Amino acid sequence: MSMTSQPSDTEIPASANAPPRHQPGCWIYGCLGLVFFSSATLVCGGLGAYWYFKDQVEKYTASEPVLIPSIQYAPEKIKQLETHLETFAKTVESAPTEAQDLVLSSDDINALISRNEKLKGKVHLAIRDGQMVGDISVPMDNLPGGSGRYFNAKVTFHVSLENGVLIITLSNAEVKGEPVPQSMVDAIANKNLAKEIYKDPEAAKWLSRFERLRIDKDRLVLTPRQQLDPDPVQASGEPPI
Repeated sequence: MSMTSQPSDTEIPASANAPPRHQPGCWIYGCLGLVFFSSATLVCGGLGAYWYFKDQVEKYTASEPVLIPSIQYAPEKIKQLETHLETFAKTVESAPTEAQDLVLSSDDINALISRNEKLKGKVHLAIRDGQMVGDISVPMDNLPGGSGRYFNAKVTFHVSLENGVLIITLSNAEVKGEPVPQSMVDAIANKNLAKEIYKDPEAAKWLSRFERLRIDKDRLVLTPRQQLDPDPVQASGEPPI
């Protein structure tokens, strides 16, 4: 059972957390953390269903959440970052040929995540070896047998974006310092964990504005399209994959 099918107080469907449309940059920094948190909950749901049927929920979960570090920028620094994102988003929207790549460090992403009280303390991201690595602590209450249990793990994602299509897949996961068996990882490794974001038409619209996403050393780089289609495919709200 996927945890995203029945959201709890700590789970945030993409459509419910959509930023105000008059602030286009909000979508960028709001969804950066949300996409990976949602992906983490899907990992939790996919692996959790496997554990439940194998009677291994207790082995791979804990009775308490773990402390997830957060990064908080000084007020002037976070304001500068948010202003930069707003300017970037407005340029992409009004003059895409003038837009330059958006470059964010993992500290930037985590500082933005810490601005969301529902995500703060539940996910921390790092960039390693060309992949996104997340420390997560997710409640398992929506999983049979998971009431009062937490999925505390380190998960590694492969992330790409081609022609407006965001793809996030699970590479591996560790629980309590031990690798999750490969058979469990393989069970969901071929699923695009970002697919749910396309149920939000505004998010789909924004994703369609980017040509690609890549990881350059310890930076995440978003390249905007130089020309926008008048009616993006993703605006329908249905994932094209």
